[in-house]
Amino acid sequence: MTDAPDLRETPEAEADLTVDQAKLLSAEIRSGISGVMNAVADVAERIVAFHSGGGWRALGYKNQDECADNEFGITKQRYYQLHKYGLARRRLADDPDFDLDVFDIGETAVRGRNLDAAVQATKEVAKEAKESGASPPPGEKIVLNPVQVQDKATEISNKKRPKTDPPPTDQTGAPLPAFCRRAFENRERLAEAQRALRSIRTVAASVAAQPGGELLEIGNIQHQIDAAALAIKHKMPHALCPKCKGQTGCDDCEHRGWISFEDYKTIKVLS
Repeated sequence: MTDAPDLRETPEAEADLTVDQAKLLSAEIRSGISGVMNAVADVAERIVAFHSGGGWRALGYKNQDECADNEFGITKQRYYQLHKYGLARRRLADDPDFDLDVFDIGETAVRGRNLDAAVQATKEVAKEAKESGASPPPGEKIVLNPVQVQDKATEISNKKRPKTDPPPTDQTGAPLPAFCRRAFENRERLAEAQRALRSIRTVAASVAAQPGGELLEIGNIQHQIDAAALAIKHKMPHALCPKCKGQTGCDDCEHRGWISFEDYKTIKVLS
């Protein structure tokens, strides 16, 4: 097997391979897979070079998947596992905060994990090992515990992103410009007034049916309460002005930037 590519000098995207180069890499990959564990990293690095250099095209395959299924004597799943491992090692080699001459990871550490999370987890586990005073024997490396790396990668992937409130909208779902946002914020207070009137209507009906409420003209009272609630409903902010879109206000909306439910219904009927 020829010398492995230097990860610190190999760019992310190789130039297209020739047929001879692709055949050489393919042979080296097949040879490495049958070797011992310490050859896996070398195989993974060569897979990255083969993959990014379009080796499958040079060998006449229709696509990378077809090549992975047929060229190396391993499953497509295994090919992509080794490819991910090679990518992780390449990123770590390029990272000034990680020293591949001191720390290393086995292929299982990144298996089944998001690549970005696995790389970050490897760096954090290595930092923890360094802070604890761990040091490799002469001529050897510290191979990080794959379970620790996997667990840390899962933790990183599962971190909840800060929740952001959805942008405020009018009653039709249109985003509110700053010009008329305050009016729609106050809309909830008008809705509270509606609910309060409905509550008063219920209490009044209950009192009218009890001793002491005999003189209440409950029908007239309820009619007036219903009229007040309906007036609030029809006049509260409902939608952005169709003309100025709530940006600046205009003559059509009397410079409010919004129209009421009553006006919105009228426009819908006329349109």
